[in-house]
Amino acid sequence: MNPYFTEVLQAHVAIEAWLGKGDGDVNALIARFSPDYSMITLSGAVLNHDQLSQFFLAQRAAKPGLRIEVDEMRLLAEWPQGAAVSYRERQSLPGQPATTRRSTVIFTLKESQPLWRHLHETAEG
Repeated sequence: MNPYFTEVLQAHVAIEAWLGKGDGDVNALIARFSPDYSMITLSGAVLNHDQLSQFFLAQRAAKPGLRIEVDEMRLLAEWPQGAAVSYRERQSLPGQPATTRRSTVIFTLKESQPLWRHLHETAEG
């Protein structure tokens, strides 16, 4: 499988485990993201690496029963030091309606490992 697709899937498994059960190593989770990371959230807010780190630290097991499903991954572009990937993400919590978002991530490579450099999420309506 494409290493960028593998990273999208593995990152969401780690996020689901951390937010849903408090399982995993938060430092390993945060290390997936470039120090230059930026994100445009569903609400249009802009987050940087420090804000994302603070979010993960504060949200351990904050969403019991969280399920995250990722599909429709597409390689938009690839270059020697990174790639752009789009995907669909569905999040669900027990007793609540699921939310679906379309996301585009820009990856950069560090020692052959993809790092999340920028993420833009848009709610699917």
